[in-house]
Amino acid sequence: MNDSLAAAEKAMLEALGSHPEGRGRVRYARLVPAPRGSIGDYRYGTTLITAHRAGGETVTVAGDAWEDTP
Repeated sequence: MNDSLAAAEKAMLEALGSHPEGRGRVRYARLVPAPRGSIGDYRYGTTLITAHRAGGETVTVAGDAWEDTP
């Protein structure tokens, strides 16, 4: 979790860069208060950026592109 889109994107790309292949995404999320004595819950919203890595190359796509990535 991060409140900076740039920092979140950088962390995702660094994590992908440490593996030969994979995929990731940065999504908007907010913490929803829970009833007393419970743990809060995250509600996820819009995907801000999607990335996939294969053959040593990382490709980023604005928005949610899961169906379009190999």
